[in-house]
Amino acid sequence: MNLGTMMLREGVVLPDSVPLETTTYSQGWRSVTGDDNFSLDRKLRAAGWGLLFVAGEIRSISVGPHGESAARRTVRDVLSKIRALSLNCASVSSITDRRFLGIPYTVVSGYAYNLQHGSQLQNLAERTRRDVPTGSGHREE
Repeated sequence: MNLGTMMLREGVVLPDSVPLETTTYSQGWRSVTGDDNFSLDRKLRAAGWGLLFVAGEIRSISVGPHGESAARRTVRDVLSKIRALSLNCASVSSITDRRFLGIPYTVVSGYAYNLQHGSQLQNLAERTRRDVPTGSGHREE
């Protein structure tokens, strides 16, 4: 996984005018290929949608041997924290392998976003409703 990779929750419906290539990352999440948060935001704004940044870094730590599996496990933990906030998009900002007193651990940091129609962050009730029709005729999560 590359730093800055955008992740979308499974089932997020996009406007037809915003084609995205995604690949399955883990259960419930897809990684966006070819678009970072800036290009994704430009595409969405052109369609009247928004990629709304939620301030504050989300971090997770996984104790154990370094490697791809440790990074993947820790990224999944960050994504579960973002899902618990009822948000539907994330980016990975750093993946760092460290040691403390000889014990290896991995730290992953990321940021949360909400992809939605409009430019103001929906309240929690609106974000948790699924498949609610929007004014544009599209459905969003």
